[in-house]
Amino acid sequence: KTDTAWGSEYYHFTSPNMLPKLEYNAANRMSKSIQIRVETNHPSIALRVNSSRADLYTSASAKRETGNQLHHLLAQLPDVSAWPFIRSTCKIDVSKIDDLLALSEVQLLFNQAQLAFKEVDILCPDGRVIRPDRVNKVGDALQVIDFKTGKKKPEHFDQVNRYKQTLVEMGHQVTQGVLLYVETKEIVYV
Repeated sequence: KTDTAWGSEYYHFTSPNMLPKLEYNAANRMSKSIQIRVETNHPSIALRVNSSRADLYTSASAKRETGNQLHHLLAQLPDVSAWPFIRSTCKIDVSKIDDLLALSEVQLLFNQAQLAFKEVDILCPDGRVIRPDRVNKVGDALQVIDFKTGKKKPEHFDQVNRYKQTLVEMGHQVTQGVLLYVETKEIVYV
């Protein structure tokens, strides 16, 4: 039995038939990368790795915070030409936005010629307030865009459809709704 520097333990096998090695990567405090290698041909070994709830919460919280920051950057981006300057001021990894903005289809959503309303509260006739991430004025019509940094969910479609319907009820012509998934670089037209 060997105690480790990170407060846990593992067992070292001295049998010549099975010599596992345990490696720990502490480079990123938000993730724990533990590898066990067996140097000889051996039947499969079942392992169970536990993580404290605090670790899971911290990891999820950090991922959510990064997602919120990426979302905010996209929501405030006036057009593609402004990205190099905004990027130079960022203190987080924005490579996902770089990859996204490299797509010509996405560049069209951030066109300098379009009037864009970015995260503007819209007071509805019934007193509700909606806040689409971006509404582009394309000709005489509106295009509703919502950015998502997580997994695709059915309620995302419902949300964009509610935005579209509300704008139509207010007398606007709406051409389309767009869901832009940052992680997968997927564009979904609603």
